[in-house]
Amino acid sequence: MSRGVKASQESLLNNRLNDHIQDAQNILQKQVLFGEFGESLRTSNDNQRDQLLFNSVYSAIYLSASSGGAAAGGMLCNYLMKEWTHSETGMT
Repeated sequence: MSRGVKASQESLLNNRLNDHIQDAQNILQKQVLFGEFGESLRTSNDNQRDQLLFNSVYSAIYLSASSGGAAAGGMLCNYLMKEWTHSETGMT
């Protein structure tokens, strides 16, 4: 994937995250919830892209939460049973 495409996707993701947070805060006046996100390791071998995705979501939640915004109380979890490994679940 070219750098321009990656930058465009990163920009789109950040804009959508911020738009959803702002809509939840200013229009709905409710907290925002982001459900499961990420890609299966079976379809994505790009760890840098996976880390970018995680960091983008984390940063958007952190910035909103730290100012008492719609993502206040937000958290990120990675649910894996002890017995599971990344290779068995295919999830990052």
